Amino acid sequence: MAATEVLDIGSEFHLECLWFGFESLLQNDLDKVKNHWNTHRIRRSKYGTVPGVPDILVFFCLSVQVL
Repeated sequence: MAATEVLDIGSEFHLECLWFGFESLLQNDLDKVKNHWNTHRIRRSKYGTVPGVPDILVFFCLSVQVL
């Protein structure tokens, strides 16, 4: 859309329209990635990686408002 000049990335109105149209699709994909990350297991490593489920990383990001 941007290549054919139908979409102006600099236009707040165009970005709001994109968000309105695709927000649920984007949010569903983001939720899938978050759930996969929070539930995958980390193997033991001789280099000091702590095994288990890495949900602390997402909670850390939320506490510092990265996401």
